[in-house]
Amino acid sequence: MTTAPPQIGVLLARYHLLPDAIRHFQAALATDPASEDAKYDLANAFFEQREFANAREMLARISGQGREDESYLALLGDVDTHLGRYSDAQEAYRRVINKSPENEAHYLSLAMLQLSLANTTGAAKTLRAGLSRIPDSGRIMWGLGVLSVMEQKCQQAEEYFERALDLLPGWPSAYSALAVLYLDTGQVAKAHAVFDKYQAIFPRGPFDAKVIERELAAAEQQPQGLRAMTPLMQSQFLQLAFALADQNRY
Repeated sequence: MTTAPPQIGVLLARYHLLPDAIRHFQAALATDPASEDAKYDLANAFFEQREFANAREMLARISGQGREDESYLALLGDVDTHLGRYSDAQEAYRRVINKSPENEAHYLSLAMLQLSLANTTGAAKTLRAGLSRIPDSGRIMWGLGVLSVMEQKCQQAEEYFERALDLLPGWPSAYSALAVLYLDTGQVAKAHAVFDKYQAIFPRGPFDAKVIERELAAAEQQPQGLRAMTPLMQSQFLQLAFALADQNRY
C-alpha cells in the first residue's frame, strides 16, 4: 500500500476538506517523522479545524531552523492568540514582522490582537509602522479603519475602509466591514450600495446574501440619519473585524 503524496493533503486543506487533509498529513508524518513540512501542514490543518491545542502541540514538535521560518512564526502567533497566550502571540508576530517587514498581513495580525486587548496605542503604532513600509497596503488601511471605529472616529474609519476597498477589490471582508459601518452609523443607502457591488463581484461569495438582505431590510425600518456608534456597537464591530481578519490570514 502506497502513501498518498503530501500535496494531496495541501489540496484537500485548500478546499476545506480538513478531516481528510489531516489524515493525509498524519500518514505523511508517520512515514517520515522528521518531516518539518508535514508537522507544519498538520499544525495548519488543525488550526483551520479550530483544534488549537493540537495545532500548538504539533508546532512544538518543529525544531531548529523550522522555528525561524516566516510561515511557522505567523501560524504560531495565530494559534497562541486563539489559546489566549497573548504575550507569546505578540512576540511571535513581532519576530515575523522583523523577519518579513514587507508582509502586510503580519502587521494586521499584531494590530488586531492589540485592539482585542484594548491597546489602541500599540495597534496604532503597529499599523503606522506597517504603513511606512507598505504605503499602499489595503490590509493596513483596513486595520486603520477598525482602529478608527474603536476611537469613535467613524468618518475617518469610512475613509480608510473605502481606500482599503479600492486597493483590495477582490477581498470580500473589505465590503463587509464597510457595509456594517454604514449600517451602524445609520447610512443605509450607502450600505445597500456596498452590498450591491459585493453581489455583482461575488455572486457566490462567502457571505450569506439572505442574511445581509434581512439586516438591510431591518435597518430601513429604523429612523434614518447619521448617528454615533454605541460602545456595544464598537465591541460587536471589533468581534466581527477579528473574525473577518481571521478568515483571511495570508
